[in-house]
Amino acid sequence: MKNKISLFFLLITTVLFAAESDFREKETALENLKQKLQDTRDSLHNEIAARWNAKQKEVGQRQRDKEELQQILETQQKTITELALQKENVYSNQQRLEEQRQLLQEKKQEWSYNKTLVNDLLQKESDAVIGMFPATMEVYRGAIEEIKSKFTKDGNVAAAISQFWDVVSNSIGESNKIGVVKETVLPDGETSKLLSILRFGNVFGYGMGEDGSVYAINQSGRTGAHRYTIKRIENYQLEEKLVLLLPQCLKNEVQQVHIPVDILQNENSQILTTGKKETSFSKLKKFIYAGGPVMIPLLLIPVWALILIVIKTIQFSYKKLLFVKTAKKVEALLEKDDCDGVKAFVDKKKGVAARIAQKCLHNTSNGRNDAEKGVREVLINEAAILGTHLNTLAVLAAVAPLLGLLGTVTGMINLFEVITRFGTGDPKILAGGISEALITTEAGLIIAIPVLLFHNYLRNRKNRIVIDLQLHALRLLNKIYGGKS
Repeated sequence: MKNKISLFFLLITTVLFAAESDFREKETALENLKQKLQDTRDSLHNEIAARWNAKQKEVGQRQRDKEELQQILETQQKTITELALQKENVYSNQQRLEEQRQLLQEKKQEWSYNKTLVNDLLQKESDAVIGMFPATMEVYRGAIEEIKSKFTKDGNVAAAISQFWDVVSNSIGESNKIGVVKETVLPDGETSKLLSILRFGNVFGYGMGEDGSVYAINQSGRTGAHRYTIKRIENYQLEEKLVLLLPQCLKNEVQQVHIPVDILQNENSQILTTGKKETSFSKLKKFIYAGGPVMIPLLLIPVWALILIVIKTIQFSYKKLLFVKTAKKVEALLEKDDCDGVKAFVDKKKGVAARIAQKCLHNTSNGRNDAEKGVREVLINEAAILGTHLNTLAVLAAVAPLLGLLGTVTGMINLFEVITRFGTGDPKILAGGISEALITTEAGLIIAIPVLLFHNYLRNRKNRIVIDLQLHALRLLNKIYGGKS
């Protein structure tokens, strides 16, 4: 029993010891597990703390990045704004630069225009020198050429205008004075000659050569190189008087002298200088010359028209005469019913009447219709031949007044140029432009009216001939074919 109890106690003790050992192992394991759990918890806490810190750092970094980005955006916006302002400034500067460039271009164009204007003015004045008073022509030309030369070198518009004004003022002053000059001039119909000239402004003057010949310088009423005429005085009485008086005037030996003066300077000037009246031919020549360059084609028109009129008159007369002779002979033979005689006659003859008869008698077996067609062909061809050059006459009659009108326009343009250059104080020069304007119109009408009348006459004559041909052809057809078709 004791053994059993001991065994039981032993067993219990063993069990308890085993249980306690197992408990201790489990407790140790639990402690180990707790320690691991604690370590894991600590590690987890550390990880969480680390991640939290990392997150906090990330949040802080994000915030800093956000702030930095905001600053960058603000900087960018500011930069964009500044760039826009710079663009506006650049555009504004470009606009101002373009305006300045345009202004500079306008100034350049204005300067170029002024320069061209001054050049044209000087050139025009240089070209117009030939229309000045012969005694001062070369002096004035030299002054203008000197201004042109300086202006070409320096291009100073103001200086050129000022110098030009001084030259013109001096020229105007000289034109209102009576003075003595010695100059080489070109008298009408002679070679150049050195003359001592007693000048009465720009109106007229008397000149004396070294050989004692005396010349009168008068205005012609025209412009340009023909504004003044220098003619030798052939009137013996006037020449004798001037030979005595001019040397005293040229040497200023007298204070007062009576010299015959031609104030009007009209057609009577010719009588004064030459002692001869103006002939009809010289008047016609002056009339043609006063009309200007348009008179050249105007004078060619009547010559052309006269040639055509003569040609057409001779043509119509010849054809009429040949037609009448042939037609009478053909009709006389047909009255005798001698068709063979007609054929033999017309085969030897020329002219439209012969051709009409040939067409009427050709193949009479074909009938009247074929004969009429042949005759119509001959008549149409003959009408075209008769009408040649008639349209040309009509055109010439229409062109003549148009050329006259062109001369009128040209004369008025010249008149206004004269007014621009010389003003309205010289009626003789103004009359030159007016006469050119009126003379060409008058000449155009004088030419056109007779040409138009002759054209109408020749056209009617041509129509009369055509009608006579048609009547002749109809008579032949009626006699040959009668009522046959």
